[in-house]
Amino acid sequence: MATLATYRLASNGDLDIIGGTFTVVEDSSAIKEQLTIRLNEFLNDWFLDLNEGVDYFGEVFGVRTITDTVEDQFKLVILDTQGVTGLVSIEFNLETDRLLTVDFVVSTIFGESPLSVSLNL
Repeated sequence: MATLATYRLASNGDLDIIGGTFTVVEDSSAIKEQLTIRLNEFLNDWFLDLNEGVDYFGEVFGVRTITDTVEDQFKLVILDTQGVTGLVSIEFNLETDRLLTVDFVVSTIFGESPLSVSLNL
């Protein structure tokens, strides 16, 4: 079976550092961290890959309801994440004008995994 690893994020979104070292998570936890990072990433924001991220400026900001285009933006990012093999379900909850919660279940190389990501838009 494959092994995936990435750095864990702290609750404030920064890298989690304990005792001067970065905290590493593996396998299904690594996929969850990568999904959280990628869904919080803006398209054209990362200089190493301008195609990485969600097109918040072009497709998401200013939209008061979740349209098919907005949903497709999130689906593309989720399904393009290493270790994700499918999207079982996805649900959007626009709690206020600036807080969007995306609840979804993904199929991964390690099994099904539920995740909830809150995005301050």
